[in-house]
Amino acid sequence: MNFMFKDFVLFNYESIMAYNLVIEIVNTKIYNKISDLKNAKQPIIFKGDFDTIRKLAEQKKIQYVVDLEDNEFKDNLNFANSGFNQVIAKIFAKNNIKVCFNFNLVLNSNSFERSKILRRMMQNVKLCRKYKVKMLINSFAKNEYELRSRDALKSFGLVIGMNSREVIEATNL
Repeated sequence: MNFMFKDFVLFNYESIMAYNLVIEIVNTKIYNKISDLKNAKQPIIFKGDFDTIRKLAEQKKIQYVVDLEDNEFKDNLNFANSGFNQVIAKIFAKNNIKVCFNFNLVLNSNSFERSKILRRMMQNVKLCRKYKVKMLINSFAKNEYELRSRDALKSFGLVIGMNSREVIEATNL
């Protein structure tokens, strides 16, 4: 079977829905603790606080970072506190660490949270572009109904401020 593109998911079975959407599923686990990274068999996708992500990025222990926008920092009037800054962006670019934008985070949030998350994602796209950090867009579906097609993920990339070249690169793993 010829697959069109890959997508990270968080459930451990292949569903009929995935074949209908022509998606190759890459089962993953998002790691929240440093101690769990030693036993990682899948691609290392890490979600953590600001300082932990910086420390792991400097040590080249992670490959992907997800949910930078999902933090408890209060946004300023002039900028969004997106969990990502120029120092970490330079480290990510140097160590070839990719930033994953989680469509499921936007899908399962209420309207106020959604606008805050989208604003933070837009800021992170600008930082990634400026410092040449590679970006990915994935659904990170927890069930088969949260899976999205490649075209839906491309549209999401355009909404958060990526240009067409970046969107194509971000949807091809």
